[in-house]
Amino acid sequence: MTDDNATLQPIHIPPTTLRRYVSFNRALNLREPGEDTGDWHFKVMFFCAADEPQKVASLAGEGTKIDTTPSLGELGVRDMSDELARKNVKAMSGPIYVANHYRAIADLALAELMKGRGP
Repeated sequence: MTDDNATLQPIHIPPTTLRRYVSFNRALNLREPGEDTGDWHFKVMFFCAADEPQKVASLAGEGTKIDTTPSLGELGVRDMSDELARKNVKAMSGPIYVANHYRAIADLALAELMKGRGP
């Protein structure tokens, strides 16, 4: 997506719940109005070139490889449907649950530990 003039399409967001949600770098690049964290590379994270295969958002939580719900439950997961819709990203149906900045960092830390990269 190096050509700024290319027509873009939003990524595909699979169905989400409070316990299975968008996380990792995409979540780090999404914030609610008034939050001081995130939103550095929104376009790169939530859009792809229309002439490329549509990207799919990675989910964390129940039923995925990275699941912090046993320790964190639903803490830090929120419905971001309205904010994403304002930026022309919509789900096929239902709300779009997304990790907040701190939950996304917890998910990323668990992913690194599972790869053997830790303190």
